[in-house]
Amino acid sequence: MKTKNNTLSMNFDEKEKSQKTKRYIDHMRTIAVLSMRGEYLTPCTPGKANSLINKGKAKLVKHKVIQLLVPSGQNNKLKEKATKND
Repeated sequence: MKTKNNTLSMNFDEKEKSQKTKRYIDHMRTIAVLSMRGEYLTPCTPGKANSLINKGKAKLVKHKVIQLLVPSGQNNKLKEKATKND
C-alpha cells in the first residue's frame, strides 16, 4: 500500500511540476506587442510576430517587443462602446 500511495503522490507532483514548467516555457515564447501609440496589447507568439514583420505591419523595437505600424482596431472598439452608451 505504501508503494501505491508513494507512486500516486509522485505522479501528482510530477504532473504539477510539468504544468508549471509548461507555463514558464509558454511565457518565454511570447512577444510583447505595442500599438501605434505605444500602448501594450496582448502578447503574441514568435511566429505571428515574424509574419507581421515580414508583411510590413510591424517593426522590431527591442528584443521580444514589436510595434504595430497599422491600426489595431482598438480605437474603433472604444468608439463603438461610447456610441452604444449614449
